[in-house]
Amino acid sequence: MCYKGKLRPLRGRAPADAGLPALGYLHIDGRALTSWSSRCNPLEAQTIAAWLDANRAGLEARYGRSLEKIVAIVTPFGRQVREIREACAGRRIAVEGREGMTIGTVHALQGAERPVVIFSPVYSKHADGGFIDASPSMLNVMVSRAKDSCLVFGDMDAMAAAKAGSPRAILADFLFASEKNALEFAVEPRDDLKQGDSQIQMLRGTMLSFWMRCPAVVAASPSSALG
Repeated sequence: MCYKGKLRPLRGRAPADAGLPALGYLHIDGRALTSWSSRCNPLEAQTIAAWLDANRAGLEARYGRSLEKIVAIVTPFGRQVREIREACAGRRIAVEGREGMTIGTVHALQGAERPVVIFSPVYSKHADGGFIDASPSMLNVMVSRAKDSCLVFGDMDAMAAAKAGSPRAILADFLFASEKNALEFAVEPRDDLKQGDSQIQMLRGTMLSFWMRCPAVVAASPSSALG
């Protein structure tokens, strides 16, 4: 999409013990929120930080350097940058100064590279992700700066629903090409689906009481009226 077919892959096949897929994903049923003129997805940020914390030892043993120098995180929105930085700091992952992990918008990775790059798309099935497709350079930088693995942590429904031929759709084709590209990690449920208090809402003049005391029902129907 960016170089008119002039680039040729010369790295070769990934070794059998690569540990992570070259292009992988973790589905997160988060929700995109609008914050002022930007967007964020708190569950995506929290899950990325939790995954990094859980995999720190393995990554550092493999690469022989600190986690902060192995992984970089890129996202389309400045508000999400702050969410991710706060979530990582809460897991004792350095985010400040020269020794801190690179976490930013696509400009943060211009001219830089890391063994592992994580992309937080923010958009979920509740919001159109067209902003990501506005310029092919966003996903190009994200993919091309990953030396070994490029991982997408987000709502895969928003990727799968992308318009055919768009940057997201092309990336989705690669991500879903093999079941081995799917990461396994226990993602916490969304906070808005864990509320235990009853809520009364007025819909078309009728009082309805939504008793949010059955997580199983809510989890099974995230797109229903109860979600």
